[in-house]
Amino acid sequence: MTTTCSYPSGPPLNTDVGGIGVRLSFYLQTIFIAWLVARSTSVGEISTALYTLIATNMAMVATTLILAFNESPASISFHDALVVFYLIYISWVTIVFSLPALSRIQGRSCTKCGKAFKEGSRSQYLGIVSVMQSYFAFGFAFCLLATAPKFGSDPACNKNAVVVLFRPFNALKAGRTFGWTVTAIVVVLYTAMTLKDYTPSKVKAITRRVIRRKQQKKRPIVVTDDDENPVSISGPHDIVVDSSRMTPPVQVPKPRGYDSGIAWSMSLELIATTILWALAVMNTELLLFWNRIRPVNDWQYGQILALALVVVPFMSVIKVFRKYGLRHSHLYDRVYHEEKLIHEDCGAIARMC
Repeated sequence: MTTTCSYPSGPPLNTDVGGIGVRLSFYLQTIFIAWLVARSTSVGEISTALYTLIATNMAMVATTLILAFNESPASISFHDALVVFYLIYISWVTIVFSLPALSRIQGRSCTKCGKAFKEGSRSQYLGIVSVMQSYFAFGFAFCLLATAPKFGSDPACNKNAVVVLFRPFNALKAGRTFGWTVTAIVVVLYTAMTLKDYTPSKVKAITRRVIRRKQQKKRPIVVTDDDENPVSISGPHDIVVDSSRMTPPVQVPKPRGYDSGIAWSMSLELIATTILWALAVMNTELLLFWNRIRPVNDWQYGQILALALVVVPFMSVIKVFRKYGLRHSHLYDRVYHEEKLIHEDCGAIARMC
């Protein structure tokens, strides 16, 4: 094993894990899924795209570990593993923040019992698979941090590696310390949230019952307005008020303003998500720049195959934005049903004539 690095900073990029096609696949999948979560009302569309990204994540982690430890010498460098780490980080954050939004969409859209059962089962399976890929990613991060000085095919070049968070840091010194700290905090918080979400319903019911009993044991509070009209509050749901002195509130009609139909909160969410995604992509590309890794822009079969994974979320994004645009989904559904009724009435009148 050589003790000197033969490259200015790091060896050439391994296109199987960090080529332009692989990076574009991760970038586009994450932003398309983020847009779908903000705009779509279909659990099925989002679930399919998330399954694809989760499978891509797990395959990337497995490929990187195999290339690093199953071969002698290794076919991947420490610099390549850093690129993989950034790509996994972007997609993991996208998946974790998409699942709560998916649950809200499911709660709004599932009105029929059969559909609710089907969508709930799909969301439950997706959550289990997401937890599996999360610990896959955590295992890869811990493995990379623990073996960083000797990781990969050219360990002599590892001391030259930098990590980037808007500016470069030495990967084996400040970067490694920061990585250990952040990864440990993220794993602890994620594990606590996962245990809370997957706690059996009986345990949750017992906990709620204990809290309810503690609230009922509190002393009753009596608030006196004056000597003749006391207001007694003896519990959270027991309020006695003298209604003889109460006057009904005057309802003032609200002025009706112009409604453009644009979902402004959703539009702001799309803008904020795109900005955060662009910052993450910028840091990943700066990682290549600051490490002076010579990117190989040859389009090989593996990179073209990686781009094929973008087709599913891309088609879903085109479909949902053609249907809703930036309008409220409930407004679109109301207009659609009104137009449908008008069309049916006109058809009935035409048949009568």
